[in-house]
Amino acid sequence: MTRLNPRLLHVVGCHYYGEAIARIIEAHKSEKGNSPFHYIGIATIKPEPENPADPNAVAVKVEGQLVGYIRKEYAQEVKSAIGEQYELACELIWDREPSNVGLYNCFLFSA
Repeated sequence: MTRLNPRLLHVVGCHYYGEAIARIIEAHKSEKGNSPFHYIGIATIKPEPENPADPNAVAVKVEGQLVGYIRKEYAQEVKSAIGEQYELACELIWDREPSNVGLYNCFLFSA
């Protein structure tokens, strides 16, 4: 199993995917370990070679929904380490403000 350096797992752009993050948190808020403000689950990280903005982009998805990207500076190293796809524990956080002003984050955890 690949062990990724935690410094490489910085997720960016979450504020662009706030509606997806809010939907995931809402759907799971009553489950044990979750709340109206956060979700703990599994994220899939996967390279996006067809991404027009950056062919080295590595997408972060939770329940099939895009929630952000691995920071550009680390994308190539992460791509090399994971191959086609990789799953990691994650935590999504939302401050419950409307999507146009809300704060959204996704944290990834390497085993």
